[in-house]
Amino acid sequence: MKEFSKGDLEGIQRPLPETGLQVARCYGIAFLGTLPSKFKGAPVLGKDGKQVYAPEITFFWELPNTTYVWKEGEPEEPVTLFYTYSVSAGAKAKLPDVLKSWGSLPKRPEVIGPQLIDRYKGQLCMINVEHSQDGKYANVGGSGRAVNPFMKGLPVPKPMKEQFFFDVENFDWNLFDALPRFIQDKIMESKEFANVTDTPNVSSLVPDDDLPF
Repeated sequence: MKEFSKGDLEGIQRPLPETGLQVARCYGIAFLGTLPSKFKGAPVLGKDGKQVYAPEITFFWELPNTTYVWKEGEPEEPVTLFYTYSVSAGAKAKLPDVLKSWGSLPKRPEVIGPQLIDRYKGQLCMINVEHSQDGKYANVGGSGRAVNPFMKGLPVPKPMKEQFFFDVENFDWNLFDALPRFIQDKIMESKEFANVTDTPNVSSLVPDDDLPF
């Protein structure tokens, strides 16, 4: 019997990749905006008792060696992983460590901006995959830090999923609609979303079950 994990979209079950080092390709990056910080579901408050906010970014990876046919008659699709990081270059921040290791940079980046981040879209890497204690989910190991350079000598897989870069500050409703619902919900919590003035698509406002088609 195959193990399954919650997929990118609600209601879709996906097979779990094996634990250990897995070939992965970054097919998507989403800058979610400035969001209220939380720890174990509880709000993080500053010394003044007010909510702490921090910019966040999510990386999406496809695992080409673990594929599955989601619907009969359709081609195989790769299983995917994601991880959301705080956008910070601080000494304790995870993202600079990941970018340094994955990109084989000589040192941790001191400035993290769109020009640097966009270099990682479409890039291969090796991810140490871990399963959750209940065996239902696959995660990036090391609490998101276990992303390493692609190993030389391995076969280079072809890209499988359409690649994207979403930036809440340069809002695109078509890209927004293609994101998983839980990522959309986070973006709508951001400070930047309040400044979005473009007219949304119908599907952005209507729950999945209530779409008129």
